[in-house]
Amino acid sequence: MRRTNRRHFIGRGAAVAAGVAAANLLFIAGVGAHVEGDIEAHTKHVLDEIQQQLEGAGSSMEKVLKCNV
Repeated sequence: MRRTNRRHFIGRGAAVAAGVAAANLLFIAGVGAHVEGDIEAHTKHVLDEIQQQLEGAGSSMEKVLKCNV
């Protein structure tokens, strides 16, 4: 597989790269720090973090192809 225009980006407050951009694709992994509350609160937190990472990389939630939990 040939990788072009590959770059790592740092999530807000992250100590390590939160994702990798290759060609016109963006891969995000490792989102989901523990937060107080129920599954609804945790889910909202994770989706908010994903949205921030996407926007920081110049993308948006509307362009998400797949999300695994």
